[in-house]
Amino acid sequence: MTLNWVRNAADDWTVSIDVADDINAPSRGSANVQFGPTASGNPVPAGTIGAITPSAPPPVVAATPYAANTAAQLSFSTDFGSGAQSITLNLGTYGQTNGVTQYAGTEYNLRGLTQDGVPPGAFASVTTQASGNIVVNYDNGQARVIARALQVYGALVADNSGGNPNRIYVSGATDLGWDDTALGGLKQIPASAFEAVDTGPVIPAH
Repeated sequence: MTLNWVRNAADDWTVSIDVADDINAPSRGSANVQFGPTASGNPVPAGTIGAITPSAPPPVVAATPYAANTAAQLSFSTDFGSGAQSITLNLGTYGQTNGVTQYAGTEYNLRGLTQDGVPPGAFASVTTQASGNIVVNYDNGQARVIARALQVYGALVADNSGGNPNRIYVSGATDLGWDDTALGGLKQIPASAFEAVDTGPVIPAH
């Protein structure tokens, strides 16, 4: 995550949030941050955060409104491929010097970082468990089950797509008890990943 600060005027800055690994777009939005009483219009000491105003257009960054001695926070959403996640950045306290401030100088230092999620991870491997779960493993130690296919009732295989091990067809009558989208997901799993079980001879119905 990158925070890019651009000065608009005295005590008035725009901070842009970029997340390089977001699957939709790196830009997560921006907000205007005003310091001191003149720029913010609020009764705060010079150099401290007095107001945060989200910028448009989307993606939208949310900001906590000014209230004396309350947290000055920015919130935004990002997606690393496992669904949208909400991230909150605490810039400090309105009117206090315990976070981001703007005084004379050209540098600022990160004073602390609190992370309540897991470190970023890249795809490492795919494994199939004895239960039939298909699991994606990441190099940060995390694992996610991405498919639980035909574990309870199994399936009768009549044709494996003309001998192509990378394809599987699912057919049958439409039934409200089955989610067609979920069934369609089976097509993404190669037939070679399934385990065939010989249950013995077929006994025709009478």
